[in-house]
Formats: sequence, C-alpha cells, structure tokens
Amino acid sequence: MIYFKDNSFSHDEITTCAFLLNEGLGQNSYSTEELKPFAKQYSNKILITAHLKDQLVGIIISERFTPANCKRITKELHKIDIDPGIEKTAILKAAAVKLKLRGRGIGVALIKKALQKVKSEKYKYAIGTVWDIPENPVKKIFNSIGFKELSLINTYWTGESIQKKYQCPICGNPCFCNAILNYIKI
Repeated sequence: MIYFKDNSFSHDEITTCAFLLNEGLGQNSYSTEELKPFAKQYSNKILITAHLKDQLVGIIISERFTPANCKRITKELHKIDIDPGIEKTAILKAAAVKLKLRGRGIGVALIKKALQKVKSEKYKYAIGTVWDIPENPVKKIFNSIGFKELSLINTYWTGESIQKKYQCPICGNPCFCNAILNYIKI
C-alpha cells in the first residue's frame, strides 16, 4: 500500500529524494541543499514523497509560479488568459519514481496528491512541463488526469542545464530538449 508524506523529512529522506530526481531527470539536476526549502515548505514550496513498505519510492516538488520564475512560461499562459501574478498558479517542478517501480501508478498518485495539496492551499491552476519525446509516460499521465497541452517550448532546459551542470538523460549537457507546457484548472 502506498502512503504519502509531506512534512518532517529527515536528512536521509531528502538525500534519497535528490537521488531519485537525479536518477530520473539527469545527474546533478537537484542537490540535497536545493530540496531543503521544499522539505521545510518555505515560500510556497511543497515536497511530497511516496512510500511503499517504509521505503521512499517517489517524489514530487511544486512551488508557486510567479512571472519572475520563467518569462517564457508567463508569455504562454497569457495566451489563454491565465495571469499567474493575479491567479495563484502552482508549477509542478519535478517528479521521479524509483526506476524498478515505474508503471505501477506511483507517479499518477504523486501528481494527484500534489494537485490536492495545492488545491487545499487555494491555487487556481497548476502547470507542468514534460519532455517532448515519443511515448513519454508523464505526458500520458498528465493527459489522463485532465491536463491540457498549451504549447511547445524549444530548448526549455538549456540555460538551467548549463548553469547547474546537469546531465540530461536524453541528450547530455547542455540539454537541448524541448518541453511541452501543460496546465489544469483545479
């Protein structure tokens, strides 16, 4: 049985979260230090973990989206009359599930749990990006939950991959992957 946790994380749990994100999103994509503000839920940051038989097997992080976070996304949201400066909007920043447990519904459950959490905190919208690659399981998950595709953002992670020096699991460093921006009204 899967259970979730969204507070009181130990250092070992935060380290495991960083490991899972780096395993799924690319080496050096998230450090333990970067995750600490999410674990302590500072400044509208959220970290939720999934556990199976007392083992941490998945993570999702989210935070309040502001126009300063990413001007490229703000421009796209304005196309459908969402103003994140006025309407409280969450961005699902990253999610990962232990490799050997993927395809068992843990990712779906994490995303749904994150949407419940942001809804309880009076967010009106949630947005998320997925890699624009064939047969992307996260794209299918988003669609099944009710997310709508808004636009394609070319080379979305290039600047971040150079700055953080992480290795994209698809194309290395720098990352030249395109992102599909998705949104849902909650």
